[in-house]
Amino acid sequence: TLLNQVTGAGSNSQTEFQHCVFHNFNFSNSNGNGNVRYVNNVMLKLNTAPFQVNEPSIYEYNLFAGSGGTYNTTFATGIANTGNTSVASIDTAFVANNNINPNAYSITADYHLLPAYQVIGEGGAQPGIYGGADPWKEGQIPFTPHWIELYTPNTNTVNGVLQGVHIKASAQQH
Repeated sequence: TLLNQVTGAGSNSQTEFQHCVFHNFNFSNSNGNGNVRYVNNVMLKLNTAPFQVNEPSIYEYNLFAGSGGTYNTTFATGIANTGNTSVASIDTAFVANNNINPNAYSITADYHLLPAYQVIGEGGAQPGIYGGADPWKEGQIPFTPHWIELYTPNTNTVNGVLQGVHIKASAQQH
């Protein structure tokens, strides 16, 4: 299960995505992936025409947003879907969309949903990265500790030990 991520890709079978943002999703391959469960996500699509989801997976309480025009998301016959919402334009779903590119992630994008869309998830939950038990925190620092700085000098070792190595790590506070 992947929680509260911003991504541009789906996954193989038996994966579950919850409270994620997908850029330029393409769930049109009727033979692709499959058996993936998408719950309480935001799907962004650079598309102004109607789009049909054909990927044989499970779609529950997701927000699908296009880039204007007559964009609308529909599901092919036999595709499991419950409680999904489709809006023609990103403009109508986000608080400040001026930096949201449906094609790619931007560190300056504001993924906060307008109040009307903050309650459309399963059980009234907020879809996207700000929903769920561990919502995204500003600064995009992950919960897991990770290296933020690594310095290794280009010098020889002393008694087999590299001298002057500096490592900084960080993690999100709960």
